[in-house]
Parts: sequence; C-alpha cells; structure tokens
Amino acid sequence: IVQLKMPDGGYAEWPEGVVLLSSPTRGVESGSAVIREVDAYDQLQVYASDLVTNRYSVASGATYTGAVLVLLGAVTRNVTQSTKTLPVTMEWDIGTSKLEIINDLLSAINYESLIFDETGRAIIRPYRSPGERAPEYEYRDDDASVLLPGAKQSLDLFNVPTTWVLVVS
Repeated sequence: IVQLKMPDGGYAEWPEGVVLLSSPTRGVESGSAVIREVDAYDQLQVYASDLVTNRYSVASGATYTGAVLVLLGAVTRNVTQSTKTLPVTMEWDIGTSKLEIINDLLSAINYESLIFDETGRAIIRPYRSPGERAPEYEYRDDDASVLLPGAKQSLDLFNVPTTWVLVVS
C-alpha cells in the first residue's frame, strides 16, 4: 500500500496489490548501511511457475470458467461465470504452466487474461473493448493534485533514430 501525505495532515492509501517477494540479497554499503535487493512478483507468478506434471485435460461438457476455478484453487476471486461448455476435450502437454492453461480457456470464450486486482483477488471477466468500459482512474488537476493546470509536456522526436529491419532468405 502506498501512503500519500495529504495537505490536511492525514494520509491517503492507495493499494498496489499483493506481491510475492524473492529471497533478498544482502549487501553493505560503505559505512554501516545494509542494503537488501528484493524482487516483487504479482500473484500470477505462482501460476506461471506451477507446471503440470502429467498431460492435463479438461473433458468436453465442462464449463470453461469451472475448469479455470479448479486450476485457481482456493484463491480469493471475483468471477463472472459463463455457461459455455467445451465442445471437445482440450489437452496440454507435460510442463505447461497453469497460467497458460487458464489463459487458453479464458481466451476460448473471449474473456480477459487472468489478472489480480489491488486487493489480491483473481479477476475473471469477459473482454470488453476500452471504449465500452468506464475509466478506471481519473486524474484531477485541483489543488491536491500532482497535475497542475497549464502543465506542459514536450516530446522530442528529432533525435529518434530511424530503424530498418531487413529479412533475407
């Protein structure tokens, strides 16, 4: 959770999600400061690292979202259920990640790929184009904002090199 100090002296919290921390390396800078470098991973890393050890299949007639929920296990989730069922048995090879299987199943019914929200819940929902969705964030330019009215941005396109990619066979 990111905490921001507000002009009134209070704090505003902004949940950034649940992260999994790697084993940190420990170092000492000149002096007595101890520095630990830690990599933080989204919960998707659990499913990307969890590989099936046998040929994995989902039988025809099973619902797509039901098959996804079996793979997710007991994780907290927000699911838009689908009644669509697999017309044929789907199979994945040994060593396929559970994340790949989940996303294959969701893609087959035009759902978004698996994501986790800022509270750590798995989100399973149908795909909607950005034009159909309400804005997720709104930036204001009031007195408590980091965006000020009249702010300007410059974009230097002059120094961007032209790149040519040639493919020869």
